[in-house]
Amino acid sequence: MPGRTVRHVMAMVASAAIAACSPEETNNLVGAASSGNLPRVKEMVGQRANVNARAFDDGQTALIAAARGGKQDVVEYLIANGADVNLKDAGGTPLYWAAFEGQVSIFNYLHAHGGRLNADESSLAHLLRVLREKGLIDLANVVTSFAAQEKSG
Repeated sequence: MPGRTVRHVMAMVASAAIAACSPEETNNLVGAASSGNLPRVKEMVGQRANVNARAFDDGQTALIAAARGGKQDVVEYLIANGADVNLKDAGGTPLYWAAFEGQVSIFNYLHAHGGRLNADESSLAHLLRVLREKGLIDLANVVTSFAAQEKSG
């Protein structure tokens, strides 16, 4: 049994090493997601790029970049391939950024897949102010409702 445990641990370490991305690879994945280059994203994920790796300049993930940029097909692909819908960069989660950018269909998709705002009071107030300034009152109301649900439960 102990040999089996060691082999299992070694396999896990090897898998983690394969999934690790260099800073350049991570930034390339985030860039491809941001620009909506789904074929490139698929190629990189097929080469075992870590879908949850963070860009080295701002901590953004490929999912955050795609959500902010309105790239629905990339968002769906990344989630289907294990992207964490709640990883935050310095500013917020993919759900937060989809709302901030007015990407309503992506916001709904992320929420349906377990996305949370995870925003502190200051960030939430800023988001709601921006949405109202953009005239996105319905989305602001939905965000308010989701934030209240997160806070209560």
